[in-house]
Amino acid sequence: MRIFQPDKESFNALINEKPKNILALPGFHSKEGILMLKETILSRDLSELSCCEIWLRVMVEDYVYSRTDYFGLLEFCHKLIDITKSDILSIRHNEKLHAKIYNCDDSYIIGSANYTQENPTGGRILYFHGINT
Repeated sequence: MRIFQPDKESFNALINEKPKNILALPGFHSKEGILMLKETILSRDLSELSCCEIWLRVMVEDYVYSRTDYFGLLEFCHKLIDITKSDILSIRHNEKLHAKIYNCDDSYIIGSANYTQENPTGGRILYFHGINT
């Protein structure tokens, strides 16, 4: 386990070259977060991907205040479906989501700091690599 500032390199290191299962539970899906999903996941070999589950909050104020890029998320989902040619994608919602959790196979990122360029609190997140860590 290590503590670090959220950045593109740490997210890129999380996603295997041939992921089998991906879980994204950030609560908010900011433009920066969606861009990282697109650049990282869509650039991988997805031939063995059997499940991609994305959780989000669906609230009017998240749209109004640009907390979640719903159109960017929709575009990502369409591209993922086009690439995989399957129904492996699940989208779920919960109004109380806040913590950020990303999982790819046996690696995890868990925390509450935002994956954004503008992170005024300088928040840290915990990175767990491997199930028994």
